[in-house]
Amino acid sequence: MYILVGLLLISMGLYVVLPLLTKSSSAGKRATSSTERVTAPSRKTAPAASENIDFQKEGSLDFIDGESGEVIKTVDIEISSTDSERDQGLMYRQNMEDGEAMLFIFDRAATRAFWMKNTYISLDIIYVDSDLRIVSIAKNTKPLSEQSVRSGGPAQYVVEVPGGFSDAYGIGVGDRISFEEE
Repeated sequence: MYILVGLLLISMGLYVVLPLLTKSSSAGKRATSSTERVTAPSRKTAPAASENIDFQKEGSLDFIDGESGEVIKTVDIEISSTDSERDQGLMYRQNMEDGEAMLFIFDRAATRAFWMKNTYISLDIIYVDSDLRIVSIAKNTKPLSEQSVRSGGPAQYVVEVPGGFSDAYGIGVGDRISFEEE
């Protein structure tokens, strides 16, 4: 009888203490990037909850029909071309307008892997090769997911647009992009 009471007390103690231990051990973890690359992870910390990260227009990008050469849609772009900018990506953004995109520029084409950790909005992730041709599109990605979203071929550029954008404008594999920095 005393053994059962002792085991019950230990179980109740663990029930109360274990959640407290888990909270304190995760409180010190740093946030990681919305773009998981095969290289080093981000060491950035999350902005204050009240801090809003605004879109910064740094150029424009055209989506071009791969067959006709006609412009399908033009969007304003924010450019991420350094490791720290690519690590930050669209993390912690609360919204993204239809005519806005983020363009990631890499030094060379390679298989790319992005993730949605700390990204609160669904995105279409458009992978583009060194010839500016779309090689794959990950549509309507799940916000806050840590699942790796890989390119369907070597990509030197990646364009992130609001989820559903590709379907709304009929953008697909084989179409092209053209961009201009301001």
